[in-house]
Amino acid sequence: MNVCLFELKAQGKSAALWVASLVGGLLAFLLEIYPLFEENTQDILRMLSGFPPQFTAAFGMDVFSLFSLGGFYGFSFGYIGLIGAIMAAAVALSSFSREKRAKCTDFLLTKPISRPKIFAGKLAAGAAILLATNVLYAACCIPILRDGGVPEKDAGLACLSLLLTQAVFYAMAVLFATWIRRVRSVSGTAIGFGFMGFILSALVSILKEDAVRFAAPLKYFDPTDVLVSGGYDVPYAATGGAIILVCLLISAVLFCRKDAHAV
Repeated sequence: MNVCLFELKAQGKSAALWVASLVGGLLAFLLEIYPLFEENTQDILRMLSGFPPQFTAAFGMDVFSLFSLGGFYGFSFGYIGLIGAIMAAAVALSSFSREKRAKCTDFLLTKPISRPKIFAGKLAAGAAILLATNVLYAACCIPILRDGGVPEKDAGLACLSLLLTQAVFYAMAVLFATWIRRVRSVSGTAIGFGFMGFILSALVSILKEDAVRFAAPLKYFDPTDVLVSGGYDVPYAATGGAIILVCLLISAVLFCRKDAHAV
């Protein structure tokens, strides 16, 4: 069977669950929780005023923008992006560590198909899953933001943040799965990737240091930048793009040249 089709079939059910989680989280935040914020603005402001500023910053609660739909989406993306990052890492780890976990890497590499084609097939399957996920996500997100007064172009770019953020975590997880000898737990490692990004994002919000943001992958394509200035912050977006390219290039070289470990 074609490598790409095999990976798509193998990850189809889990991908559907991830899509449901992302879309469900989006709808819960924007259609269920945001109206409560609108209706109880003063009560929520009083509650937030009782917390230390570092606490609210760590969870992305900016009281100056939290009560507009665009600002609330920026706050929500901290959690939606976390789910998306874990999904992207899980897709990459599941695909690129499959043979290592099954201890059959040598069997795969003796098949009459070149290593570059195997790598490309796995990469294409992951890309297809993430693209399909984001098409469905954008189909739900853009109309809600547009109806809330966000310009359609900005709404589209704000939704694109999820795909670009997932691409960063996908590339890093591909490199990790290709580099390391064995991935013991796909889910545990993927959660580690996601929460690493979340913790670094919280540090950025607390410290408010621009230099620290370069170490926070969830902040490279922040939808708040789009909703405030109409586009991504170029230095951080460029850093994200560079990480994607470098990780995938190194992964391809390792995958094509690295010896299979003896079982």
